[in-house]
Amino acid sequence: MPWVKIEKDYVFQTELFDGRSQLLVYHFMLGPGWGEGCPSCSFWADHFNGLTHHLPQRDVTFKVISRAALKDIQKYQKRMGWSFDWVSSSESTFNLDLGVSSGKDDESPGISIFAREGDDVFHTYFTTGRGIEVLNSTYGILDLVPKGRDEDKLEWPMAWVKRHDEYAKSKGNAVASGIRDSGHRSPGMRLARALNLVPVPWCLARWGVFPDPVSQTLAESWRTSPAKTLRHHDKC
Repeated sequence: MPWVKIEKDYVFQTELFDGRSQLLVYHFMLGPGWGEGCPSCSFWADHFNGLTHHLPQRDVTFKVISRAALKDIQKYQKRMGWSFDWVSSSESTFNLDLGVSSGKDDESPGISIFAREGDDVFHTYFTTGRGIEVLNSTYGILDLVPKGRDEDKLEWPMAWVKRHDEYAKSKGNAVASGIRDSGHRSPGMRLARALNLVPVPWCLARWGVFPDPVSQTLAESWRTSPAKTLRHHDKC
């Protein structure tokens, strides 16, 4: 989308950037008086804490914004154990102007990107629906396993999703435990072993521990790639 200058002077607008020039906002569905956040947005938010360490290293600030009162946001955030920066837009028309709320009791999820040039702020990108999956690595991982997301027979695709403190001991966990204990492996792992493709944690590659030639090649690629500048988040 083209850069659209933000003409309205929201009270919190310039403060959100934290001195950086780029801002990523997740529009979290938690409306006034709800008491708790949307289960789907809560599923997404379980992936957010790490973003606050790494994105700032590339001049990007990450914020979550909801229309609920700040005290309600803080209460729910404490319950869920999240540490990312979550602010309230309850005193402004921010959510309405960006199309993620009608101002009634409905909210929509979304990702907005903003850029700041001097005192000018621009809205440079927006996505919703499947577009927000870029922030959900769990779905990315499920897309790799043999059964995939395995949602075809559910009443709706995300019917299995709960807030993380609401999951009961599930059949899936028991099955996973049984596979691990019995020594059975997925078809992908059996194939990897048959081809002698043993995955190597990046830390082993970093310190020169290579169990096979394929991993040596991967490790050498790692050494010569831009990724070698990565550090533990507490060392940045």
